[in-house]
Amino acid sequence: MAALAKSRATVIFAGAWLTLGIASAAYAQTLRITSPSDGAVVNPGQTLSVTVSADPAAVQGVAIFGQSPLGSSALQTSAPYKFLIDVPADITTGRYGLTALAIPKSGGQPLLSLISIYIERPDAPQQIRSQDSRIDFRHAGDEDYLLITGVFADGSELILTNSSLISFSSDTPSVATVVPNGRVTAMAPGDANLIVTYGSAVIGQSTIRIPVTVPPPLEVIPAVVSLSASESVSFVSLAHMPGDVALSVEWSIRPQVGRVDAEGTYTAPASVVSRQGVTVTATSVADPTISATAQIWLLPSAPAGTSPR
Repeated sequence: MAALAKSRATVIFAGAWLTLGIASAAYAQTLRITSPSDGAVVNPGQTLSVTVSADPAAVQGVAIFGQSPLGSSALQTSAPYKFLIDVPADITTGRYGLTALAIPKSGGQPLLSLISIYIERPDAPQQIRSQDSRIDFRHAGDEDYLLITGVFADGSELILTNSSLISFSSDTPSVATVVPNGRVTAMAPGDANLIVTYGSAVIGQSTIRIPVTVPPPLEVIPAVVSLSASESVSFVSLAHMPGDVALSVEWSIRPQVGRVDAEGTYTAPASVVSRQGVTVTATSVADPTISATAQIWLLPSAPAGTSPR
């Protein structure tokens, strides 16, 4: 049993089915999972029958290890090598590995035979949904992960993110991209929609859209303000950059109507005779290519007894 424990540790350390460099003619002839076939589809809640072909004259015993949360078997020391693996009813759908492990009678490294199976529901969900109804990124280069679940007619809710029946895309990949495991990356400021589709031609398909927003590297708050003569407002620059960087900025206005100080406080002129727009700009001191603007509307004072337009 010490040899089996060591072999099991080797499999666990290998994780998601790394090649351990033990392939050989003897390996191919001595050990093979014959059922299910590589790439077979299995349903949640099913009891999976696994059959292994091995030479009893060459091996001490055979065991099966399923990728978590699939279980493992006890060591069988005589043929035929047949095993039953219970598939949890609430398992996350997707690809899983099954490994047959045999301990050679001659000693040395254990022999392995590896296949992949796909655990999928045979029916379509009544609804698919995302854990996040929308994604508001902090800055370009930020990442997030989608968690997609399906609600089925029997009341069960399963995670579908890694299912073989799911696809992800972005309608504006220049703003945000998404890869098959649901990882979303903010590429540049703007808005996009992520499209998630689950199903097949056999069971039908469901699609959801998830809005995504990527902010600009610098923002001025408030974005729009209206002032009358001699009134003031304090603007704040807000940086959306990795590491929560606080940018030092220089403030400017155009046209030169009223004034803005070094702290971002704008004061309207003492007299405003007609409606006029002024743009206030915050420019990064370290990188002048990074800037943001806000809009000021100067409004004339209403004559006594009337309301301003």
